[in-house]
Order: sequence, then C-alpha cells, then structure tokens
Amino acid sequence: MNITALLLFVVFALILLGGYVGIRRAWASPILLGAIMIFGGFLAMFFAGLAQGNTPAQALFNGLLVGVLFSVGTVAMAWYFQSAENRVAGGDMPVDETELPDLNEPDDDAP
Repeated sequence: MNITALLLFVVFALILLGGYVGIRRAWASPILLGAIMIFGGFLAMFFAGLAQGNTPAQALFNGLLVGVLFSVGTVAMAWYFQSAENRVAGGDMPVDETELPDLNEPDDDAP
C-alpha cells in the first residue's frame, strides 16, 4: 500500500467518524449526513483503489463493496442508537400520564 492509498484510507475513516458523530449529535438531517457519508466513502475507497494501481473496474468494486457497505453500516448504527436514545428520553412516543398506573397505591391482587 503506497502513501496516497494510505492517506485516502485515513480520509475514509475520518468520513465515517465525522458522519457517525454528526448523526448522533444531530448536526444536520440524518438523511443528508448519511448521503454525504456514503458518497464520500465511495469516492475515498474508489480513489484508494486507483492509487494502488488497480484497474478502474477493481477500484469501482472496491468503492462499492468497502466504501458504500461500511458507510451504510455506520449510518445504520448511528441512526439506530440515536432513535433508541430518543425513545428512552420520550422523544418518539409521548406518554399520557393519565394512562400510567399509580405505583404508590397497593396492589389488590398481590398475595
């Protein structure tokens, strides 16, 4: 692996890290950040493949297989954890407090 390919691989890692943190911190729309991350990951791995002396077809395969799949996986993880955090905080499903049982009253069915 030459220095250019290594630098492009570092750029790929920074794209994934920046996109993950951006989605988790809600810096912008998750769809926009995900699209930027997927496209940037594809380009970084495509050019890393070309920098290693591969044919354009091999570089395209590298960009699609490594760049896009890792980016999609990172987007999915960030989105899942962000939505799970919102659910725990009550962001997705507001609860009507009148429907909740009163935990201070004794249960009549308890033995």
